[in-house]
Amino acid sequence: MDVLRGRKFWFFVGAPVPPHFGGFLVKEGIHFLSMLGSTEIGQMNVLEPDGRLPEDWQYHEIRPDLDIVLEPRGSTPDGGPFELIILAKDGWRPGTINVNINGVEGYSTSDLYQKHATHPRLFKHSGRADDVVVLSNGEKTLSRAIEVPIEADPRVSAVIVFGTGRTQNGILVAPSSDHVFDPSDETKLAEFRNAIWPSVEKANKTSPQHSQIWKEMILVTTPGKDLPRTDKGSVKRKAAIDLYAKEIDELYLAVESLSSSNKPSLPEPADEDSLGTFFHAIVEEAMGKPIGLEDDVFEQGMDSLKAIFVRNSLLSACRSSEKPEVQELASKVPQNFVFLYSSPKAMATAMASLVQSGFLADSGMETAEQHAQILNDMISKYTSDLPTQKRTVAPADLNEDDVVILTGSTGSLGTFILHTLLLNPRVKQVFAFNRAGSSPSLQRQRRSYKERRLDEAVLDVAASSGKVVFHDIQVNQPEFGLPHDVFAAIHSSVTLIIHNAWALNFNWSLATFEPVHLKGLRNFVDFALTSPRNSPPRIAFTSSIASAGAHTTGPVPEESLDDPSICLPQGYARSKYVGERILAIASQKTGVPTMSFRIGQISGDSKAGIWNVTDNVPALVRACQELGAVPVDWLPVVAWIPVDGVARTVVDVCTDRGRRAGMFHVANPKPTPWSELIPVLQSSLKTQDGKDLQLIKMREWVDRLNDGSQSAESNPAVKLIAFFENNLAGKGIRCRLDLKKTMEVSETLREVTPIDKKAFEMYLNYWKSVSYLRG
Repeated sequence: MDVLRGRKFWFFVGAPVPPHFGGFLVKEGIHFLSMLGSTEIGQMNVLEPDGRLPEDWQYHEIRPDLDIVLEPRGSTPDGGPFELIILAKDGWRPGTINVNINGVEGYSTSDLYQKHATHPRLFKHSGRADDVVVLSNGEKTLSRAIEVPIEADPRVSAVIVFGTGRTQNGILVAPSSDHVFDPSDETKLAEFRNAIWPSVEKANKTSPQHSQIWKEMILVTTPGKDLPRTDKGSVKRKAAIDLYAKEIDELYLAVESLSSSNKPSLPEPADEDSLGTFFHAIVEEAMGKPIGLEDDVFEQGMDSLKAIFVRNSLLSACRSSEKPEVQELASKVPQNFVFLYSSPKAMATAMASLVQSGFLADSGMETAEQHAQILNDMISKYTSDLPTQKRTVAPADLNEDDVVILTGSTGSLGTFILHTLLLNPRVKQVFAFNRAGSSPSLQRQRRSYKERRLDEAVLDVAASSGKVVFHDIQVNQPEFGLPHDVFAAIHSSVTLIIHNAWALNFNWSLATFEPVHLKGLRNFVDFALTSPRNSPPRIAFTSSIASAGAHTTGPVPEESLDDPSICLPQGYARSKYVGERILAIASQKTGVPTMSFRIGQISGDSKAGIWNVTDNVPALVRACQELGAVPVDWLPVVAWIPVDGVARTVVDVCTDRGRRAGMFHVANPKPTPWSELIPVLQSSLKTQDGKDLQLIKMREWVDRLNDGSQSAESNPAVKLIAFFENNLAGKGIRCRLDLKKTMEVSETLREVTPIDKKAFEMYLNYWKSVSYLRG
């Protein structure tokens, strides 16, 4: 390294430098440049572009004296990547003429480039025009975006993506010299696929769904049948695919043959009930065991091979139909169908929508009208049969202490809510409802207390005295799966339900949330309606700001809004919006008092600063350290609110003697400009080589995160690239919450302090203490 540092600069030419290696050299202070040229043009780039940062070493500035055209060849919002074309001018002509644009001759390089986020004349080479794989449905894949991260694996010598004209992509992998094996040995093939799978997953994280590689689509080269290469050592793509054409065909045949041996036909009529029976049979055949209609198949042991089986069986059923319109449905079933709709019932609901309306419900790609229809249909499903006669509600006994059901008590927010309830003298008893786990609920709760540095004695005393009683339940089952006598005793005593248990999964569709979560919420409505008490129990629901994340006209009012357009087009947000509307309609129709809490970004607690490292904000902070840069324009302000403040606010409202109902908002009423926290990051964190963090634009920051040099292991934010891209594209949360009503009720919310420099330092110190950040 000292030799490299001792030179003014180094430059490379002829082939790309692997991003991870180039990134390493830059971090070590090596100054190196790239030479871009061709026989037809000569040197094409400026060696030392003005204003280019060292971290942008992969970007070229095309000579300003060349007339260039950038032809869109991709499907990104700006049309990229672009094919570079150089036009003749002023009597000069390229050495080869192969295009004519508007009467001007030119040379199409067949090289693809991506534009720099902020520098208008900088471009990064991203492959060749023939690197683009076009699937049978017209979707495009830029091969190098997949190949480069996998080629960084030390077990891999070369990777070629194939799939043109097929239904899905695959990769041809040449192992490195010390990892060569005979792929006909199925045990060794499985071991090799498993070994390189983290690298494939890294490529998948940054690729669109249609481009992703499944483990079963990894083809490995045979010893003695080497991939053809150019004089520069790069693989000849077409020749390599031709050489392995037989093996590729056999791989597709093997994968496509994974379908039901019963050759089922799509039912007629294809409604939800008949399709439920259809998918139930296919899933049970794939799993080899009984599966409930509403069971999450992945919790029951579904893997990618079985998912292929289910999808292929569906495609086969569509294609075998005599009706052309049914045959055409096969092209509209996405590769990740089973992952989007992970129960037989969810699959049936989605497919019924595709058959009846021509679009796949709840995929996140619908029109505004379709988005509204999906939400309204689900709301109607869970509210249309509510009784129209309001239940008689006796005057509230304002002096009565509450008996509470709390769901999801072992998670972060649930633990703080439970702790707050146990310390509240107005709470007589708490029934903690949780899903069954590998250890008893009390043991899991005690572990959660310890992790969050809460006083375990409070929990132990409450458990011993009976103030808290734990039950393992199934929220979507009759009487929650409890023995009847236990259920009856709880039913006759509960005055308040705080429904906090909800899966935080941004990859699920609304249909996947339905069988357990939405059905479970309706179960609690029915529980309240049938209560033998004079007054039905109040129902409180911890919702999310995402349910109104697309609201743009001023602050979101503290009321239930019958407007699907305010909800982000994503399964988690949709499930929360539907939950809010179910409760609002139930209250309107039946008189059952309900509350929903739209909750903003929850931060770590205000005392110990314990903030779960799996959250988005810690991931962004760690990425700043790994990338050596902070995005100055990430957010205008942050309204993070400590988790203990959220818990106390929820309990303040739920136990208020005024017996409140309706919508409430929980966010920090004193937002902090992001610009005020940036200096804290810069003073607290350094790069691996001790350098200060740079300040850059969010667009450039995401591009660096996505340039192939980062691994999900060292930089977990790589898994969130789609999340950050959505924010840049204006598809993230864009609203702010009105807090007036909630602040009137909750003293806690009124007294919440802003996330100032001291609080942010506390979070940073916690992440350092658990070795998530470097000190």
